[in-house]
Amino acid sequence: MVCLYIGLFRLYLAGLTFIAYCRYHSFESCGVLAGTLIYVFSFYFIMVSVLHPFFLNPLINLPFLLLGIDKILDGKSPISFILSVFLAAAPFLYEGAYYFKWIIAFVNSNADYYAAMGYTVVGMLAVILLFAKTGWREKAIYKIAFIMSSFGLCIPFVGHILNEFGYVTNRWVWAYCFIISVITVKMAPQIINLRSTTLFLVSIAEIGFAIPIFCYSVTNQSVTQYLYDSEMNIYTDYVYTDMDSRVYVDAALGVRYFVVPDSDNMSQY
Repeated sequence: MVCLYIGLFRLYLAGLTFIAYCRYHSFESCGVLAGTLIYVFSFYFIMVSVLHPFFLNPLINLPFLLLGIDKILDGKSPISFILSVFLAAAPFLYEGAYYFKWIIAFVNSNADYYAAMGYTVVGMLAVILLFAKTGWREKAIYKIAFIMSSFGLCIPFVGHILNEFGYVTNRWVWAYCFIISVITVKMAPQIINLRSTTLFLVSIAEIGFAIPIFCYSVTNQSVTQYLYDSEMNIYTDYVYTDMDSRVYVDAALGVRYFVVPDSDNMSQY
């Protein structure tokens, strides 16, 4: 359903850029309306808006690109051309499902495009405390690093650049892992000083993040069937995320005993 709405929104954007191109050339309004309807509702547009919404991007960018070229030839500002080239280099946003996966993947799995994270609720808690328990200027370098790198994981163009201007991928996520790990180190004293009740709730939250992975493994095909699936990458992704979910639930249940300073026998962090 989300992909359908994204496809419809892209159709709307394609119509707007086509109208902008026609308006620049002062075409008559009745002709602009007719041309826009044909451009937006041709069968190719309708087909790819449902099957592959990503393929609508060039149809959005083309009128904008031609508009920018015409402005340069007319001696006007090249801003439209520069912006159209920037937008055409890579899609501006991922599909909607990616961002939903991203939230779960931060704790427990993979959000596609190599956005493989799995920092457990301990990493999530460290980030929350970084912003909730410190002033804005305090530990500002870590906050800026987290915000900028998180923004980079949400914008395909960043993955496009960091992959030497090839296809979009987030294989640079190892650097994001370093940032989260350092934030966890810096916020560890605050985590240790949390009440045991809070840490127990954190453990429960870890189970909540694991539920989607368990549900997938229970309701879908068996591992044997996956071996014969033509989409082997789907099999690989979900087998690993299922394994991750089990490991992280065990780790979360152990937080109460390894982090909370209940006794003098607790080892030094």
